[in-house]
Amino acid sequence: MLLLFVASILLLTFYAKRVFQKEMQHLVSNQQLSSVSIIANDIDHHLQENINALEHFAKKITAQSLKNPPALQSELENHSVLQELFNAGIYISTLENNLIIPSVSLARQPISYALHQPSVTQSLAQGINTISTPQQDQQQKTPLFVITVPIKNNQGQVIAAISGAINLYKPNFINEKIKNNNGKTGAMP
Repeated sequence: MLLLFVASILLLTFYAKRVFQKEMQHLVSNQQLSSVSIIANDIDHHLQENINALEHFAKKITAQSLKNPPALQSELENHSVLQELFNAGIYISTLENNLIIPSVSLARQPISYALHQPSVTQSLAQGINTISTPQQDQQQKTPLFVITVPIKNNQGQVIAAISGAINLYKPNFINEKIKNNNGKTGAMP
């Protein structure tokens, strides 16, 4: 009888342990999914802010202003919002003769434009916003990605594209999200 009682307690303990383990796994996975969703939504929000800033600047650019690269370069450099959002610089690619007009800071530390050319070409050809895949830049020896927005004339035709480069080694909105570790309780700080 005692043996039956001990066996019942052992089985009950084993069963309770399995149920508790499954419940904990379920709770932890739900919490991780929730954390990842919050971070993903925040990164998406920041990407959209960057796109909006480029679109706003692109609306100011005309076919006539593209004929004066030094003035455009100066205007790029003096746009503090774009300089803050794109820590590796900003540049304009034209449809004609592939002229690249970099911001002054980007001209001082050039990037490998060819790496991100597929997303720029897609933006120019299709008139859509693009985000390049992160790639190791050969010039700066750092990983970066480029957000590109088409520049259109009054008739809605693409005449150029403006691109903002983000160096993943320098402070940026993605670094801020990665640095925020979950606390001991698993709650987001």
